[in-house]
Amino acid sequence: MGSRFFRARRVCKVQCRHLCMCAALASCMLYATFTAYIQDTVGVEFDPIEAEVSYHLPAIKNESMDTRLRRVSDVCARTDVQTFIKTAPFTIVKRMYFNVTRICTCIVPKAASTNIKRLLLSVEYPKKSKQFRTMPGNMIHAANFDEGLTCSDETSFSFLISRDPYQRLWSAYVDKVFLEKFDSLAIMLDTLFVRNITKSSIQINGTAPSLVAHARMNGYFCDVGHASFEHFLMYVTKTKSLDPHIAPVSLMCNPCKQPVNYIFQQENLKNDVKFLYNYVKTTVDNQTDVQLSLRDYVGGNGIENLVQTYQQAWKARLIQNQCKVNSATYASVWGRLWEGMKYLGTIDEKLKFMPELFHGRGTILQSPERIIRNFNLESNAVRVLSADERMNQRRKYLVHAYRSVRKSVLERIRTLFQLDFEMFGYSTEPPR
Repeated sequence: MGSRFFRARRVCKVQCRHLCMCAALASCMLYATFTAYIQDTVGVEFDPIEAEVSYHLPAIKNESMDTRLRRVSDVCARTDVQTFIKTAPFTIVKRMYFNVTRICTCIVPKAASTNIKRLLLSVEYPKKSKQFRTMPGNMIHAANFDEGLTCSDETSFSFLISRDPYQRLWSAYVDKVFLEKFDSLAIMLDTLFVRNITKSSIQINGTAPSLVAHARMNGYFCDVGHASFEHFLMYVTKTKSLDPHIAPVSLMCNPCKQPVNYIFQQENLKNDVKFLYNYVKTTVDNQTDVQLSLRDYVGGNGIENLVQTYQQAWKARLIQNQCKVNSATYASVWGRLWEGMKYLGTIDEKLKFMPELFHGRGTILQSPERIIRNFNLESNAVRVLSADERMNQRRKYLVHAYRSVRKSVLERIRTLFQLDFEMFGYSTEPPR
């Protein structure tokens, strides 16, 4: 790997110095390590962005942009909708405004948000576009941009991205609860629904700690949680504080109060994003060096990013909670990642868990760099799925997940996301 590896690490240090993102330097260096390693072991030139390209679902409708905007306008004009918006719980998400390109957007988590930011930063700062193209997602989110509750009066191009609520909720569950990126939420749901512990049951002298505090005191954070998808949906419909990752797009971006010029759909993003490309190419100067390619900006995470974030999060979690670990702990932790990668279509669903890819000696937590090296495609038979295989596998898990949810819970989801279904043209029927 030699000189290529060290050159890549130097590029990371330059990016960190120029972009004031030094907290994410380690992530960038790991990404560089993976890139250089693949180039040397597989013997081909590796495009780090190509590793992030995910499956794309078929377009839900072949409709014009005018049709989408008119539908939103018609829905917003209804009295019952205006009342619903005023009374429904929702989270206000700040708009992103880019001064040079005069683009403003309401970024929607779990709707291509990372890669849209990647694109917008590339066209806002064309001299650094190559850096943004190859930068890990967590560094993209750390980048600075102007924020506000509304778009500037000087905005020339505004948009939001919608996504089928059923797909978005499943994506949020896998990412934040099953893979436990929101570990406090994951363990709280496990405490409440799996262990059947409520605040009233742990009261002492009339007071009770929070469920998260109780879980931490009793060592629940030292193992994976087991909250089901239905448990997660029950939480979504009952919580009084909707996180942006689970809040309806219609309430979070509120196009009734803050109209946009364009409404993109993640399911149609391959075609929809051309409106943005055309705007950039025709109205913004000095964009000749920026390569606008959909594959660079629309997608999910590859093995390297999953392993990196998962390992680092668990290492910090085990230390923070002073956990006593053994081989069984690591088997459950890494077995969970293995299953999550199947949900995401990252590895073949037929592959049996390979603990040897993750385990160090004894109870030593294997470094992410080492784990990534262990994923050598030939020696461990971790085959990269084709785009069609990945789409079909992800669809299979999506359909199976909703089949296990009770009708009463699905009905509450329909009620909470009713405006998303109506405004953006999605079916109220769960995936089948």
